[in-house]
Amino acid sequence: MNIDKQHICRGKKVDTGEWVYGSYAFIENSHCILINSGVSFYKYKVIPETVGRYTGATVSENGLDVKAFEDDIVTYGKHNKYIFAWSIAHSAWRLSPIPAGLNSIPICNSYLYTRIGNVHDNPELMEEK
Repeated sequence: MNIDKQHICRGKKVDTGEWVYGSYAFIENSHCILINSGVSFYKYKVIPETVGRYTGATVSENGLDVKAFEDDIVTYGKHNKYIFAWSIAHSAWRLSPIPAGLNSIPICNSYLYTRIGNVHDNPELMEEK
């Protein structure tokens, strides 16, 4: 698993629903993602339920390596679906199986997982098939 110490969050913009990536802040009673481009500083109000943290893992999507975020849904094998979630009991990011009910598993060899969506854009993936 590729782990790094980046503290990145994402959230969907209130006005457009577009994903933005940066630092999370609660400013003037609004949930925000802040982006510092080195030249300019941007603040975007985001939908609070969509805010998720970078897990430190890298997964595959469309043949590319991408950062895995909280609430991402991944597959491993043909029929196994999991969601990235923080485990209080383990004090670590874990993969919780879909459908719920089975024990979560540690994130090992995350490069073997393929991101197929997330709970916010693809709620239908949370259903058992």
